Amino acid sequence: MRHDEIEAQLSDLERSLTLIAHLTPTNAEVERDRFLSSRHYEPEFHYPTLNLDLDRIVERIRSFPLTSTEEVLRYRRSLEHLYLRAELLRARGTRARAIVLSSELFGTPDPEALTHARELLAQAREDEPEIVPSDVIARDLRAELAHYGLHGWAVDYHPSWYTTHDPTRQTVYVNPHRKFTERDRTRLPSHEIGVHILRGVNHARQNHRLIRRAGSEDYVATEEGLAAYAEELTDTLHPNALRTYAARHLATHHAAIGSSFRETFAELRDADLTPLEAWNTTLRAFRGGCFTRDKAYLEGYQAVKDFALRGGSLSHLYVGKVDLTQVPTIIWLLEKRKIERPHLIPRFLSSTS
Repeated sequence: MRHDEIEAQLSDLERSLTLIAHLTPTNAEVERDRFLSSRHYEPEFHYPTLNLDLDRIVERIRSFPLTSTEEVLRYRRSLEHLYLRAELLRARGTRARAIVLSSELFGTPDPEALTHARELLAQAREDEPEIVPSDVIARDLRAELAHYGLHGWAVDYHPSWYTTHDPTRQTVYVNPHRKFTERDRTRLPSHEIGVHILRGVNHARQNHRLIRRAGSEDYVATEEGLAAYAEELTDTLHPNALRTYAARHLATHHAAIGSSFRETFAELRDADLTPLEAWNTTLRAFRGGCFTRDKAYLEGYQAVKDFALRGGSLSHLYVGKVDLTQVPTIIWLLEKRKIERPHLIPRFLSSTS
């Protein structure tokens, strides 16, 4: 099978096995109100209809035609992750099975990072006024896209509380009803566009025979860690953001060890999260029964920061959707001119990298 045919088939499988859309409860708001009005109620979540033939998809993954040692080395990990995604979707709402599968797919929280998370949560929170309307944030994001010449991208509104983006639709989404801090006007363009979107755009220009494909879960910690470190470099990393990452880390720890939803929520409330913050953070970690992906934020931030402080060039992380473990290979490929240097570098690095 030709390389581009393999990539096309794997991309098709990835689109089918979208985790967030399939693992986000459809009755979260109803269960939130019941949960917050009770001292003992444990939420019971319902999930979107799964219009997927998982048996057929799993068989397709297991019988995927890799015909050379090079293909096996290159694509085996991606296929393993796709299989785990499929089985995690099959196990929605089955707590014990979801814990095993999520831990295999994303790993479990690092004990040292867990200690750091508890230390961060022990610090007093520093709140800022949220007075900036969403249309101002949308305008700032559009200006940032224009700065990089990304004219095919758009900014639109979406009910999700979190500002995010969809590379397949080339759209950044903002909650129309949310108020933001003044700091967010710089933070969100640097985070969403200066990291996530630029890395994706650069990746699309590379020789994918030489750079391991995106879509593997391995790069998530680098991706989110770099985004957090970008906030630090732009002086927009609010202490509460680190507390948020710490809270997510603690929540994934509890989800992975089998704590109940309420036990997890209670510890986050003890760490001075508001009821809504504690609910949302716990919900993220309990999606589908257990979803440990959120551990990537704190662990990735520390890993990327350590890399930079040791003299590593962050520009090497902009050749595409790569992770820190690939940097030595990236340097060699750049020296041999086998891959392109990053097409787009964020403005916060352009004068230093």
